[in-house]
Amino acid sequence: MKWAIIGGGVQGCTLFNYLIKMKKASAEDICVIDPHNDPMELWRQYTGRISMSYLRSPVSHHIDVFNASLEQFVAIHADDKESAFSQPYDRPSLSLFNQHTQKTLQETQIMKSWIKGRLISLKRLTDSWQLIVDMTQSQEMFKANNVVLAIGNSEKPNWPEWARTEQKAGKDISHVFDQSFKLENKKGPILICGGGLTGAHLALKCADASPGNVTLATRQALKVSDFETDLSWLSEEKDQIYQQIHCYEERRNLISSVKEKGSITVAFKKSLYQSVASGALSITHTNAFSELCAKAKTVILATGFQSNPLGTECASTFLKEKAPLSKCGYPILDRKLQWLPNLYCIGGLAELELGPISRNIAGAKRGSERIVKSL
Repeated sequence: MKWAIIGGGVQGCTLFNYLIKMKKASAEDICVIDPHNDPMELWRQYTGRISMSYLRSPVSHHIDVFNASLEQFVAIHADDKESAFSQPYDRPSLSLFNQHTQKTLQETQIMKSWIKGRLISLKRLTDSWQLIVDMTQSQEMFKANNVVLAIGNSEKPNWPEWARTEQKAGKDISHVFDQSFKLENKKGPILICGGGLTGAHLALKCADASPGNVTLATRQALKVSDFETDLSWLSEEKDQIYQQIHCYEERRNLISSVKEKGSITVAFKKSLYQSVASGALSITHTNAFSELCAKAKTVILATGFQSNPLGTECASTFLKEKAPLSKCGYPILDRKLQWLPNLYCIGGLAELELGPISRNIAGAKRGSERIVKSL
């Protein structure tokens, strides 16, 4: 096996397409190891769960190699072209984005490479890597010349300590991204905790279903930003500025300072306050979440994911290999996104090398380009 990609989400699928379409490998040369049945399964689950209508990112951000690919797809396949995009920035509808993704992955025949399993061990051999994969019923061993870690924390929702305490006390509290989460039959009053787009989506969905019974609670006033990371960080100029920073602590501080975490778009702020004006939704800003819990029958967390940088049970294996880590716990990579010889990282794990855009769809394209161009 030439390539093993660990993770079949946005990052892993984007790299798979780049390897195929840039003629660096065939589907038979690659295995994509992921614990789910299908590519980008969690993406579809999570976006569907909150009834996302349009992406936050523009039309040029998708998993295909060619920037105009999604735009061309919409021109051919969209029945209603006026509703295909949301302004500004031509944000594509989730439905069309998913259709384009499915078509792209069918073209590159990703299911020929798909292995449903979870990586539990990674060992460096003389000229390759040995992977042990839990296949539920058994463990299988694979060897690959190159391994790419395209893993994140999307299976690890962030539970604040106060929420754990309330749950132990018997409160009906769950995280919207818990694997077992179901919105059906949730009784009001409903309290939704979290001030980002996930909380906004969920608040509007619940308020439509049960008007007057929903409160959105945030720690601070709603923060507005077009994107979580400004698109200027995709420019060559900003990338050069970033690469001139050689201290990883400085890079981490810069990343933290430019990201608009927990922000929403202008359109969503308008929609939220229209719902408030109609009496369907209440919004409150507080740090006293436990007090609000007492007034709610159902509490739903929209508090993102844990920040554990490795995001995998294989962390101890990597450390045994003496893979270089920064003080913040993230991998120190070379320009090729290599962590160790022929062991690459993409997505959040490549953040200190790729910069603020590494985790999003544009970061998947940037990271894939970096790896493929180095071959």
